[in-house]
Amino acid sequence: MLGKCRKTAEMLSWIFEKESEANPHDDLWIEIRLLAGEGAKKSRDIYNGRAYYYKPNDLPELFNALEKLAELGYNVYYGAHLRKENKWRKASGKENVVDNVRVFYVDVDVYHDRGKIKKFIEELGVEETARAIMGGVLEVERQITEELVSSLPRLEPFAVVYTGYGVQYLFISDQPVKKEEFERLQEGLIGYFMSIVRDKIIPPKWPDGEQVDIDVDIKVKDVARILRLPCSVNVKVRELPLQAEVLSLRYDAFVDITDLKRLQDYRKLLVESKKAEHEVEVSQEELDEAGKILAQGLYRLSPEEKNLIRDFFAKMYYEGVRHCITLHGSWWLIERGVCADDIEEIFKWLFDHRDDDPREVKNDRVRALRDNYIRRTKKSGIYGLKTSCIKEAKQRGYIESEEEMVEELQRLDEMLRRKMRIVADTDPLKYSQYLRALAVLDKSRGPNARVEVVEEKKVGGRDGRRKKKFWRKKRKKKVQIVD
Repeated sequence: MLGKCRKTAEMLSWIFEKESEANPHDDLWIEIRLLAGEGAKKSRDIYNGRAYYYKPNDLPELFNALEKLAELGYNVYYGAHLRKENKWRKASGKENVVDNVRVFYVDVDVYHDRGKIKKFIEELGVEETARAIMGGVLEVERQITEELVSSLPRLEPFAVVYTGYGVQYLFISDQPVKKEEFERLQEGLIGYFMSIVRDKIIPPKWPDGEQVDIDVDIKVKDVARILRLPCSVNVKVRELPLQAEVLSLRYDAFVDITDLKRLQDYRKLLVESKKAEHEVEVSQEELDEAGKILAQGLYRLSPEEKNLIRDFFAKMYYEGVRHCITLHGSWWLIERGVCADDIEEIFKWLFDHRDDDPREVKNDRVRALRDNYIRRTKKSGIYGLKTSCIKEAKQRGYIESEEEMVEELQRLDEMLRRKMRIVADTDPLKYSQYLRALAVLDKSRGPNARVEVVEEKKVGGRDGRRKKKFWRKKRKKKVQIVD
């Protein structure tokens, strides 16, 4: 495996050398991150989100493990910028990125429609689909590269990486920039690529003749970004694992910082795209009013009920799962009509008894809880608890049985639903106002959120119950990684 990964080792070593020169007094590390692909197998030592830290001389150990990671169904990523500290298993944030950076990057997703990929695997077979995808990606890469080197400003990437379903371009600047300035320059570079793809590139076609929708990832702009590791296997689609590889590597290619600064006018394309994605469909007054209604809740919990929910969370509330429980668990309680005072009481107990963090950090977590009543992002309630929190707790060894935890969660959920049904029967006006408030927060997330009302009609019956409305939230996951 080491021979196949020679170019990858050279690319990472070159990044390490150039950013080490810009940060001579730091003990620097390359961060490697594992993210579970579709159908990933469970392992006690290898789990979703785990981070490793390497020096260039230690990379052969990583490359020898890539084949096993692919078999287990894990995608492997690396920090595009070096890290100042070995966090040991923990993922890094912006604070751990070196102060002076030299690497800039753009990710172009060519084939990102997973449903169509699976459809053509069924029709054409794995080998034919893999050949078609690679051919289309390489054709897009050829067109973009020609445009980069023939236009002004002349931008030559030091590395071009085939990621399986797309292509990445990496640039090294002729001088370091402060990491606080990085995002502004990165946005201009991404906007420039968006203009090239929009105006200059002839996209490939799917096997059925439909044109492929090429996408430049606008989220690849923060300094702590992770990118797919060349030489690893892209297991985004389980039926079609594709190996990423370095297509070209040039040690004499540097980008002039002044050229990057000239691209600032292209940032408006990024801003327009973000506005279209996150367009707010409701007014601030509606959001404020909805927040007040949700904070009041539909009912109060008894001390016994609060203890049951608190004890359930406490079984998993450890490092690596705490943030997940705070996000998804609090929104689950909001969806079930629990008032803000009871939710804060439950989580403040967890913060005080299970966190060793300073008081100001705990206060930040309380503020994040309160933000749930005016903002609806990254939270999926009971679904997130089942698919993210409980699974992660099991992988980390905090709980023994995933099935028992899901059953306990369902019992608690039914307990809260019963309380909601009582309010729906006794005070239908209050109940309908609460459902509308939930819908307002969903609509505020823009076109990626869609709320529909599903009516359960009861015809006849001796109890004469009124019709009840249940709300389902359908939304796309936010992707925080680069393929």
